[in-house]
Amino acid sequence: NGTDREDEESRKTRFNQYIKTLTRGTEEAIEYGAKTAALYDAGGATIESVAFVNVVQPAEETPGEPAGEIYCYIYNGSGGTSDDLVTETQKIINGYINPEGVKIAGYKSAGVVCYVGKATELPINITCTVTRISAEADPAAIQTACEETLSQLIQYLSMGSDVIQSQII
Repeated sequence: NGTDREDEESRKTRFNQYIKTLTRGTEEAIEYGAKTAALYDAGGATIESVAFVNVVQPAEETPGEPAGEIYCYIYNGSGGTSDDLVTETQKIINGYINPEGVKIAGYKSAGVVCYVGKATELPINITCTVTRISAEADPAAIQTACEETLSQLIQYLSMGSDVIQSQII
């Protein structure tokens, strides 16, 4: 389906995340449920799936925010998260009845409203200056290495977290 075979460490991590969802209704359960959302083509190959999730539960004392609401932001990892993936994720979190008529439990608690939306993609412009390189160094290779390192740093961040200049330095 276009993804690498899962290694043992990833399987253990995914299983531990699943165990935390058995109680349902927790932020961890909603995040796990959202990550199971995917769209498939007629042959069963994955077209799009949720790669990153950020679950936000406003504090009850937040003015203007009613209690019992949760916001779940999803991102497909490659840009342009589709409305269809948002719809599929919402269905999984709320629970649904499958085509065979079987009720599938959702991941949110009864009485809680969970809004699923696309994460907003924000471009990050970074300008760097390399101050010391050896005379034998290839400037093009150094530029490529810097770009790859910065890209990995930004991709490592959790969705919704800030890019901090001191971490880049």
